[in-house]
Amino acid sequence: MASNRSWGARNRDKPVLVSEIERLSKLSGYQSAWHSDLSPECVVMGGEFALHQFSDGLRVHVTSGVENSDLTARFTVGPALTIFILLEGYVAFTIDGEIWELGADEGVNVETGLIWSRTHDTKVERHTRRGRHVSKVGITLEPEWFENLDLVLPTALVRFRERHLAQLQWCPSPSTLRNSRDNIRPIETTKMQARLATQQKALQIVQEAFGLFEDEVAPEVDGIRIDRAGEIREFLDGSLDLNLSLEQIGRSLGMSVTVLQERFRDAFGLTVGEYRRQQRLIHAMLALRDKGASVTDAAALAGYSSSANFATAFSRQFGYPPSQVRR
Repeated sequence: MASNRSWGARNRDKPVLVSEIERLSKLSGYQSAWHSDLSPECVVMGGEFALHQFSDGLRVHVTSGVENSDLTARFTVGPALTIFILLEGYVAFTIDGEIWELGADEGVNVETGLIWSRTHDTKVERHTRRGRHVSKVGITLEPEWFENLDLVLPTALVRFRERHLAQLQWCPSPSTLRNSRDNIRPIETTKMQARLATQQKALQIVQEAFGLFEDEVAPEVDGIRIDRAGEIREFLDGSLDLNLSLEQIGRSLGMSVTVLQERFRDAFGLTVGEYRRQQRLIHAMLALRDKGASVTDAAALAGYSSSANFATAFSRQFGYPPSQVRR
């Protein structure tokens, strides 16, 4: 069992190196292995970076700073449930080959929460972009943390934990946002006070996140509905290049348009149309960045016949025009 320890940098201007992240990951007891071709002296970001490992299987990871490089870091994480609070910026992951993204670029106050579960080792790629500011808190609950809790946990949460890569987005309350910011920049005067406060505020965030699964609070978030929402998302991801109407999507999934929209919005906080536009823009951004696609080709990939309209939508989504992405 890992000891109660904390590591990291609290200087907003301090460069965070690949070697430092590797060292802290090992010290904090991560059930993960870092895989990267990057030089150990490569500067990943500048800012605040800390890991707190508690002996009961609770881990808190805080980051606030500016990404220094366009790079992809590859690592493996073990079984756990993670609660992720994004306060500012945009984060992009590839998880077991599937693209996940959260937030938006500079100038947009996103304040988004994500809960996701892992039942076995999972390959993750974290994509960073030079000059982008990110402020986030991750709370990871390892299997040992849940020991003796299954009898008191909401049934929907138990089922959620049993599904590999189940995810649920929500809009955190003001108190959760405040606790997240306090964990990034603690106001307590001593290390002991700061550490106890970090654990207390993390548990308060966990309490709100788990409340999403309480039947009396949100009966629509149950195991069946989460499964159906995941089925909808899988269908949408596989048909992005098709111009399907909501009626056609609903018929394909055996549900009405009203039920389709309600279940998807309840689980992910977006309408079906918003999600499709967002995913198409992400695919277009990756084509510009990684494949050298032209703006015209990227616009067509995102479903826009007008490059000007595409550029407007792209800038709204990411905070910069598509012309700045091409290398």
